[in-house]
Amino acid sequence: MDSGIAVAHNWRLTDGGGPTQIFQHGGKENQALVLVAWQIQNIEKGSDTFRLDLLSEIFQIRANDVIREAFGQSYSPSVGTSRLPGYGDNVVLAVRAIVLPKDVESVEARIRKIAADLAANGPTEDEIARARTPLLENKAQDCDANECWVATISEALAKRDIGEREARPWQSPMDHLPTLRALKREDLQALAQNYFVDKRLIRVHVLPGAKVGEAEAAKN
Repeated sequence: MDSGIAVAHNWRLTDGGGPTQIFQHGGKENQALVLVAWQIQNIEKGSDTFRLDLLSEIFQIRANDVIREAFGQSYSPSVGTSRLPGYGDNVVLAVRAIVLPKDVESVEARIRKIAADLAANGPTEDEIARARTPLLENKAQDCDANECWVATISEALAKRDIGEREARPWQSPMDHLPTLRALKREDLQALAQNYFVDKRLIRVHVLPGAKVGEAEAAKN
């Protein structure tokens, strides 16, 4: 499925809110990829990124619980964020799962239902605790191992090369941990309400070659 996944990742920001994008892969006939993503604009590195990281981790916990309960332990959804080269501070939060082709629509529906519920009701206190504790530990460990400093210095040098200047280019990522600790359920619900809207939505199905025609026919 590698070629199909690679094609699926080549979306553009203008694709948000459009129809499902269907791609073909030449791999196993019993595998398909579901990708549901939201475009999130103006996420500067720092506190904004940490807020999004926590929401992403909460989504991961909820997706594990919901999808595995519905379909079994064989499905392992993956939730993550990535910056789009050439689009400034725009970020995509994406949920991916490799599933049986017959489950593509129902898995997508459950992913979208999770997003809708987080916007309507917010995460539970248990979900927040399960997401926040390891995230805080991992951020601190990264800085202890100098990994966060490598990324920070590389970014500052890149900005210098293109003529940008900051008052404090060596700002420590540890400065933003209080933001991560202070986030409450209502804060995360507000983020979900802002981010998980249809105009930001990207939907991708990567299907075995024989199934692509069937999917296209079902849409018409």
